[in-house]
Amino acid sequence: MDRRIFSLLSLINEQIEANWTVERMAGLLDISVSHFHKLFRENVGSSPNRYLREMRLEKARSLLETTCLQIKQIRLVVGIPNESNFLRNFTKNYGQNPSNHRKSSERFNIIAKSSRIK
Repeated sequence: MDRRIFSLLSLINEQIEANWTVERMAGLLDISVSHFHKLFRENVGSSPNRYLREMRLEKARSLLETTCLQIKQIRLVVGIPNESNFLRNFTKNYGQNPSNHRKSSERFNIIAKSSRIK
């Protein structure tokens, strides 16, 4: 993998909530947007926006399963300010809305029970 892309992916994962745009990402690599799109797709196998959306949704899924944060808090923590976009994309990716996903999550149920016991 191209070291510039690898470094960028690390930065994105560390700052998932940041306002990432293709222009900003290309600027960090000091290359044109069109060259960035090509380089990113060659190294990652998807577009930058798709990758970012997938990483944000995966982080949201993990937080739903492992924390008691409200769904609104979670979508903001992962950098998705628009509620309808979040709900639509989460449901499309995981086959159920965030609330139902949380209810069906074994890990969350264990965490929720243990927090009530204390």
